[in-house]
Amino acid sequence: VFNPFNYGTLTFLISSVIFLFGNFDPATYYWSIV
Repeated sequence: VFNPFNYGTLTFLISSVIFLFGNFDPATYYWSIV
């Protein structure tokens, strides 16, 4: 069963990981999640 919400969450998590590894700046990360 395809669940758009789960797919969106997975995409968000992957994007977050790529962001963290590609450009690790605690301050930037903090402001991105606030």
